[in-house]
Amino acid sequence: MASVVPVAAESFNYLFNINLGIAKIGEMRVKATNGGGQYTASGALYTTGITGALYDVRFDSDIKGRVANTGQLLPGRYTSKSNEDGKISHATIRYSGNKVSKVVFDPQKHIAPDATSQRNTLDPMSLIYLLLRPVSMDHICGGQFALFDGQVRMKVTFTNARKFSDGRVQCSVAYAGANGQSGGIVPTSVTYVPRDNGLMYIAGFSAKTNIGTLTATLR
Repeated sequence: MASVVPVAAESFNYLFNINLGIAKIGEMRVKATNGGGQYTASGALYTTGITGALYDVRFDSDIKGRVANTGQLLPGRYTSKSNEDGKISHATIRYSGNKVSKVVFDPQKHIAPDATSQRNTLDPMSLIYLLLRPVSMDHICGGQFALFDGQVRMKVTFTNARKFSDGRVQCSVAYAGANGQSGGIVPTSVTYVPRDNGLMYIAGFSAKTNIGTLTATLR
């Protein structure tokens, strides 16, 4: 299963407020560039304020890969680092062509027995990039993807697209084959708003993380 949504040359640098209920507990920054047949994306999710003082959490991830002529993303090397009150863990997924070639966790975790036979999958950061990039109305809430985080493979689909009178579009994101949690940042609902250039831009999303279901609002 692969991306079927074309990806145009672009770059963005987004900063989101992260809320649990009505309380702001952190921030998330996502940066991405795409051009010349290559793409890069990085994300950082971290607690702030009183929450950060009581529970210091930071999750960083990074991906570099290629963009096929069809628009399909071909990840190259994904890395992540999680720091929860000083408890640090790392993950790396390497790819060869459209196939996972190596998965490493430090400290060691269970790795799927069929990890290196996984084909046409996205890493967690590539999925985030696809969900947050500007997109035309023709392709909003479209496409199916396979997400693989080194431990489980998940089918990712858009469902329940709703268009509002002010032009906003909200899409649910459904995960099949696992509990929908992967890599610390996995949106389950995404909201886009129109701009004058005819593209739809991210406004916010909700996400399942290792500290519960959060909402993110673009600053």
